[in-house]
Amino acid sequence: MKRLQIAVALFVLTLSAAHAQVPMQHWQGMAISAITSAEKGTVRDMVRAGHYYRTGFGVHRDWTQAVRWYRRAAQMGDANAAYWAGKLYLESQRYDEARQWFARAVGMSLEQVQASWELGQLYLRGLGVEPDRDRAAAHFFNAAAFGHAPAQYELAQLMLEKGNAESAAHWLWHAAEQRHEAAAQRVQACALPVFDENAVPKLAECLAGRHG
Repeated sequence: MKRLQIAVALFVLTLSAAHAQVPMQHWQGMAISAITSAEKGTVRDMVRAGHYYRTGFGVHRDWTQAVRWYRRAAQMGDANAAYWAGKLYLESQRYDEARQWFARAVGMSLEQVQASWELGQLYLRGLGVEPDRDRAAAHFFNAAAFGHAPAQYELAQLMLEKGNAESAAHWLWHAAEQRHEAAAQRVQACALPVFDENAVPKLAECLAGRHG
């Protein structure tokens, strides 16, 4: 359910460990090797090249080159590369391009939960698009269904705004179960146990009463 988050975390840990243990000249060699392989059309190495340029490990940080490699890998069907392209555009406040690449990532794989989360945020906050809470909820739902706790919490908030306390309680409880702090606080504020799924109907009653 959290394969993307785990993969990203492992990649960061691998980079950190390697950076600490591998001499700089060897690290640079690894980056050059990946970039050389990427030039030959290896999708995996295209993504790696993008990571090297984005993080500055082994090469100088280069936003343009990072986007170039992510886009090329995405055009060959790599959903994670499409997500990272969108992330770089988002960080540069180029919201329309970010939205397009996040949407492409989700179109390639519904399990690209980070891209769904970012799309939800764009529509919720009105970044590059007209604010649209229904579209935000739809994107949060996709991420929530794959176990993304922040999306579960945001979806619960939106459902409660619509007066759907049952759905709000369902998603709030799932977020709290994953130790999402704000969600856990909301459950505990209703004097209910976080890890008892049988408490969800009572949580719905509590949320309805408090929101009403």
